[in-house]
Amino acid sequence: MDWTRWKNLVELVRSLDPGKSSGRFTYSDADIVLTWLWAAAHLRAVSWACRGESWPIHVRGTRRPSPSRMTRRLRSKSVKALIEAVEQELRGVTVGRWLFAVDGKAMHVARHSADRLATFGAWGARGYKLHAICDMQGRIVAWRVTPMNCGETKMAKRLLHNSGVAGYVLGDSGYDSTKLHKACAEHDTQLIAPRKTTRRGRGVRRGGTTPPRRRSIDLTECDQTGFGSALQAARKTIERVFGRLENRFGIGRIPASVRGIQRVRRWIQAVIILDLVLDRRPQASR
Repeated sequence: MDWTRWKNLVELVRSLDPGKSSGRFTYSDADIVLTWLWAAAHLRAVSWACRGESWPIHVRGTRRPSPSRMTRRLRSKSVKALIEAVEQELRGVTVGRWLFAVDGKAMHVARHSADRLATFGAWGARGYKLHAICDMQGRIVAWRVTPMNCGETKMAKRLLHNSGVAGYVLGDSGYDSTKLHKACAEHDTQLIAPRKTTRRGRGVRRGGTTPPRRRSIDLTECDQTGFGSALQAARKTIERVFGRLENRFGIGRIPASVRGIQRVRRWIQAVIILDLVLDRRPQASR
């Protein structure tokens, strides 16, 4: 990340810190968040960012919080609220957006890792999974981190319930579930996902299928206007998002310093914030 973008991020974090002048702590919530983001931006452990030599030479004289202080403060409600506010400010509102894509990304840890919460998933892989919904501009609007063995359809329902997205949501065949189609319809959303089976027709069961799922089948198999094929092509947006996060931050393999689901979630949140900053057009700082 270039220094101009970093300075803009510093201004944003400090402007959103409600307790910046309270004097309650030696280090403000903004100081804690910026130290945490500096470590994630350089793919290093938080303890690395607590050392002065890890920063540019013109800011090395600034005092930094200790690793133990960082651990305690990152768990506090005020710091968590500030991180959420920064992420929301960078993401912007979803009003006016009507097309989204949903998918999951496996994040591996070593098979012999002592992390008890890292579970085994498909093909014997062990670790966690990032479940995300993105818009067509490549911005993640909702996400969750779960153990590797957590089902994608189950997490998609939770994401839709909490994100407030409406319109079309595009997924692969792994999301072809009658229950998920119903859940999407309850939130004014149409799920478009190819059927898992190769059978053709209006439904796959004796009783047929629900209207939302029938609409998905029509658009993926019977559409003659080209709208359905365009929607399926647009689903690749989220694959490009995961590819970008992999190239920038290597999310496919979790760093050795990040273990436990809470730390993995914090690390992913830092990655998402930094990705939003990098995709922003840099503005000259005041």
